[in-house]
Amino acid sequence: MQMSTLIPDPILPDSISITQSLAGDQHAFTQLTQQYQHQLLQFIRSCLYSLAEEEAEDVLQHVWLQLYLYLPILDTSRSIKPWLFRVAWNRCRDIRRQIRRKHTISLSVLEQEIDEKGTVPPVLITRADLLPEASQSSGAHRSRNTIYVATPGELLV
Repeated sequence: MQMSTLIPDPILPDSISITQSLAGDQHAFTQLTQQYQHQLLQFIRSCLYSLAEEEAEDVLQHVWLQLYLYLPILDTSRSIKPWLFRVAWNRCRDIRRQIRRKHTISLSVLEQEIDEKGTVPPVLITRADLLPEASQSSGAHRSRNTIYVATPGELLV
């Protein structure tokens, strides 16, 4: 009884995979993506640690799309790995920026809350230049983890 063993495809150098992909070889492109899939997904998860798994997979799909679009102009004399990780890093950074922007509250929203509820909600301040002077002199604002909670009235002082 002879057992057949599956021999995985040998990993081709990036330059050959890119050249074959440009020639229309879908298998070469698939092999190129599979070669870096696990490492990239781990990297993306570490960059987006607090987000859902779907978000990391979306970033990975974005990286593969960029790879496909930029194949014709990539430098085949170099490894593609640093380029892939840079694309992933930039995309993760953009997502973190979008999240940060969503969590900011405009003054018009605060005014609307005051009008609707009749109470003044507290405001989170993370920039030292926005802290009331009494807090600035204490030096507590220098810690990156310090968040000062103030009412809008304290901000006007």
